[in-house]
Amino acid sequence: MLFDTHAHLDFKAFEEDFEQVLERAKSSGVSLINTIGINLETSKNAIAIAEKHENIFATVGLHPCDLETFSEENFAEFERLLACKKVVAVGEIGLDYYHKNHSAELQHEIFRKYLRLAKKHNKAVVIHNRDAGEDILRILREENVTKGVMHCFSEDTKFAFDCIELGFFISFAGVVTFKNSNLYEVAKAIQLSKILVETDAPFLAPHPNRGKRNEPSFVKLTAQKIAEIKGISLEKTAETTTKNALELFGIV
Repeated sequence: MLFDTHAHLDFKAFEEDFEQVLERAKSSGVSLINTIGINLETSKNAIAIAEKHENIFATVGLHPCDLETFSEENFAEFERLLACKKVVAVGEIGLDYYHKNHSAELQHEIFRKYLRLAKKHNKAVVIHNRDAGEDILRILREENVTKGVMHCFSEDTKFAFDCIELGFFISFAGVVTFKNSNLYEVAKAIQLSKILVETDAPFLAPHPNRGKRNEPSFVKLTAQKIAEIKGISLEKTAETTTKNALELFGIV
């Protein structure tokens, strides 16, 4: 049983064949999926999808590239959404210095608000990091956040161990399957008990589907690469990474 811990199922890329996408996931052994919110609208969409499908869960959050939609009224609405039974985390939240859509100061302020919201409601956090790793670690330490996942991990081994020391899980997407990926060493070095797998669908399809639309069924390819790197079976990798995700997200 595999758990695609990060997909954007409400994106337009899945409008025409949504049910077929879910069927292909099931046929590939992907039994559980998290569909991820990046702003208020997509968070509500994620909940609507999750409530229609027993094996799909939702997160709610404000992506650092979407901060123009922030308001105190919307923030209060996010808090109300956390009462929904299918919501398992606050995210996707974090910092993004690559796109430069918003100042670092604004990103820090809003990131802290969502971290505090997650702590208040005892929810895990799903962290987006783009060229902002050291500031993310510093803020997580300052806010004493110990329950979360570094989504689509792209940093080095030391950074991974720093995150694990905080209590975080490391989630690998399709990038780990790319030729000459720096993530081979990271995946080999860290313990399987701290690893999750994801697609970030519809983005970052793993080899040999690189460049195509990604979808949850492809998470099997990422899990296979982790198994290969670690010299263990796919079954063991699937079992452990799914167990890790269930633990993190508090799913019984």
